[in-house]
Amino acid sequence: MGKEEHQPTSEKLLRILAFTLAITLMSATMFNLVLPEITMELQLSLSQASWITSGFLLVYAIGTVMYGKLADTFRLKNLLTFGFTMFAVGSVIGLFAHVFWLVLLGRILQAVGAAVVPAAASIIPIRYFSPEKRGRAMGIAMTGLAIGSAIGPIVASLVVSILHWRWLFCMPLLILLTLPRKGGKLADVKGNAYLIVVASALLGSCFLLMSLFTGNSPLLIVLFLILGNVGQTFMMIGLSHTLSRTLPQDQTGVGMGFLSMMNFIAGAVSAGVYSRVVDQGAHTQWLPLPMNPEAYVYSNIYVVLLMIHVSILFIHYFLRRERTMKHAYTAK
Repeated sequence: MGKEEHQPTSEKLLRILAFTLAITLMSATMFNLVLPEITMELQLSLSQASWITSGFLLVYAIGTVMYGKLADTFRLKNLLTFGFTMFAVGSVIGLFAHVFWLVLLGRILQAVGAAVVPAAASIIPIRYFSPEKRGRAMGIAMTGLAIGSAIGPIVASLVVSILHWRWLFCMPLLILLTLPRKGGKLADVKGNAYLIVVASALLGSCFLLMSLFTGNSPLLIVLFLILGNVGQTFMMIGLSHTLSRTLPQDQTGVGMGFLSMMNFIAGAVSAGVYSRVVDQGAHTQWLPLPMNPEAYVYSNIYVVLLMIHVSILFIHYFLRRERTMKHAYTAK
């Protein structure tokens, strides 16, 4: 049976996976908001409590690669069933946990189960969609990534305002947004290079604005973070689209899983690093602007992120230019 015959079923499955991806990502990000409360209740340092988030993301990252490899051997249906079961078990343990190690165990089991979702969401567009439609399909799948990252803190603030933070282990429902799907269409129509340029502009703008206006109106902060969130989603779509076109089909499962693993490992490691930096604080600001001293450390973090981002862009530009010149010389 060809890919065209699979299309209606694949479209439905893709939307379901985007929905579940949102839930799993929300589960990771929403706990960041309650780490101070957890540190007080369980008598932990902020660095120790950050393992509740970092541990989830590390297992989530490694599990994504493992499920990607297993998907080459086992049916996705069976892997998804196993994953959702583990996610539910972890949620129950976390809901009734009253000591740190049980909370951490619940988070790890959640991550073991949740990791099947990004693996499946990366594989389905490659297996069941033609190359010219993969960008849009990946855009739909990555909608969940954008929603989970953006809505997690919002949902967390609503839940903890009326319930205990342990209720965050019970995942709420989400409504899909459609903005990140445009990234897939841009990749199909204008190419990955164009999409990555747009993504880089959005991310760079977010880092710059956050470094300048940290400690200002919450509404401004929300608007700046929306820029960064959309930029990050576009970047993941562009990278996924590139991998799907360059890797052989029998290696796409591992390749896409490895991409997701690196993304989540970076999130896990950075969460721990940021917590440590915030614990240390900052006595000076790197930007000559009037700012609350308590905001110095956050502004400096975004300055570093902006510098790293610009450095990566320069490296990418020169490598791409060198490759283009090499191909032109070979053609002669």
